[in-house]
Amino acid sequence: MKLDIMTLLVMNLIVNAVSAWAMAVIWRENRRQYPGIGFWLANMLLQTAGLALILMRGRLPDVFCVLLANLMMQSGAVLLLAGLARFTEAPWRQGRNIALLAVFSLAMAYYLYVGPDMQARQIIVSASIILITGQAAWLLLREIAPRFRAVTNLTGYVLVGFVATSLARIVLIVTKPSATQDFFNSGMADALAITLYTTLNACLAICLVLAVNRRLLADVGALKDKLEILATHDALTGLPNRPLFYDRLAVALAGARRQDVQLAVMSVDLDGFKGVNDSLGHPAGDTLLREAARRLAGCLRASDTVSRFGGDEFVLLIGDVGGPGDALAVAAKILAAFREPFTLAGQEAHVSASIGVALSPAHGREIEELVRRSDEALYRAKAGGRDACRLYGEDAA
Repeated sequence: MKLDIMTLLVMNLIVNAVSAWAMAVIWRENRRQYPGIGFWLANMLLQTAGLALILMRGRLPDVFCVLLANLMMQSGAVLLLAGLARFTEAPWRQGRNIALLAVFSLAMAYYLYVGPDMQARQIIVSASIILITGQAAWLLLREIAPRFRAVTNLTGYVLVGFVATSLARIVLIVTKPSATQDFFNSGMADALAITLYTTLNACLAICLVLAVNRRLLADVGALKDKLEILATHDALTGLPNRPLFYDRLAVALAGARRQDVQLAVMSVDLDGFKGVNDSLGHPAGDTLLREAARRLAGCLRASDTVSRFGGDEFVLLIGDVGGPGDALAVAAKILAAFREPFTLAGQEAHVSASIGVALSPAHGREIEELVRRSDEALYRAKAGGRDACRLYGEDAA
């Protein structure tokens, strides 16, 4: 079979039609999650319709087979760019491309009717592909957020291929101009370009499908990570929750036994938290809890743990303490931090803390035992007037 331009266009038409069908399937399954896919589908449909019109040249007026067909295909490229911007959540202004399409239409009309020149039209089409597709390639390879680049980098390289093919086509047209005005017999430049465009269109469809699959996998992974964090952290403050605290305490106890060192568990309760909720509302209470978490973390080392068990109940793990004095010094630092006023709902609020401390191994070697005894010490601190700290087994500290 002779691969003339007509045959090559038919092959390109088939590739685009099959690609549009595949993209329609992808769009149907993911249109709500990734709205940009609809623009990709529209691009493929416009490319297919434009090629069909070009193949009808000689049977339909040139306004359809030349002007409208090429405008449809360039508009499809603009829609592809818009879809890629949406898919990658990247801001991208399309106003300049609307203006480009208007200039393209006027130039094509001029060289079709006023000063008929097929080679000028070929150069205009190639230049338009470079300007529009070049933007898409730049977007994917340079502009989008790093988390999307691994998803769409292959698509970006294919788009670079479109730019390179169009540049080569312009060079061939300029250096080896065709003597005919018959597009279907225009020579090597168009035959080579259409062959490469057909190959690149197939690659583009594959890469777009891969991009959706990669994005789905990345989003599933991110959701899994988020769920794991939610399972082990408090949603309001971001602090470790009870299960994660118990895991860390178990590890710390095992390490303390091996190294023969002490650790401290502190139970911290906010004095007057209920009054804040009742008088200023739950949003103010949530703000108070977040600020309390920040102040507690600021009083400890990076290796220590601040957790929230629920309500205004915080439990702290402090490793490698030299004895009761070290633990009580940390507690004194926390009490001082909470004596500073909180700004809640535009008002100053004074909320102190009460602290109970239990040491291991002096007050226990098991997780539940240590937490329970720090709680008992906390209750004694509250009963003694609040804004105070108590060490388990002692009346005052």
